Amino acid sequence: MTMSNIPLAYVLSKYRTQAGLTIAQVSAKVSLPESVIRNFEEGLYARTQIIDTKEALKRLCYLYHLQYKEVEKLYVQETSLTGQKLSNRKPIHIDRLLRGMTITDRTLRRALIASGMMMVIGYVSYQSFAFVRAPKVHLDNISDFQYVNESRIVLRGKVDTGGKLTLNGEQVTLESDGHFSIDVDLSPGENPLQFETQRGQNVPSVSQKIVYLK
Repeated sequence: MTMSNIPLAYVLSKYRTQAGLTIAQVSAKVSLPESVIRNFEEGLYARTQIIDTKEALKRLCYLYHLQYKEVEKLYVQETSLTGQKLSNRKPIHIDRLLRGMTITDRTLRRALIASGMMMVIGYVSYQSFAFVRAPKVHLDNISDFQYVNESRIVLRGKVDTGGKLTLNGEQVTLESDGHFSIDVDLSPGENPLQFETQRGQNVPSVSQKIVYLK
């Protein structure tokens, strides 16, 4: 059996099993939703398009010790075949859906007024919520899951106005405009970075990034 004839779903499922990992454990290690990992293993690739598929496969390859180029070939082959089948479907034209439908000026005016009111209400609600929700941390140079070669990295970013920030339980000093820069020492392998932001006595917001030191 050549590599090109092996289903990608089988490869990912097999190597996860060989690693002794559950889908939940893989999800935690590579910061991917369990549903995405399950869809990959079931060959339901269309359902994974809401994420960066290339990045997701890279994470799984790193965890399973697979060659990414080979996995990418399988993915491209299988999705190109799927795309070819889908392209044979007859398109649905919008004019057919709208045929026979009419709209009066009065209905249009009412719709515009209602739409404007909803926008105003939504904006006011958003501004009100912004005062009570926990501030967010915005990082300039790190993604949710990242590989690095250096044992020390510099994290830079900004916290929303009025917020406080801790990294792995340690307070981070913020500038007057919320910007920060902090040196982080890494250990070989997986390094979880847990950011917690809070404003006043409100419920804190927690986010986690994972940095792998090669």
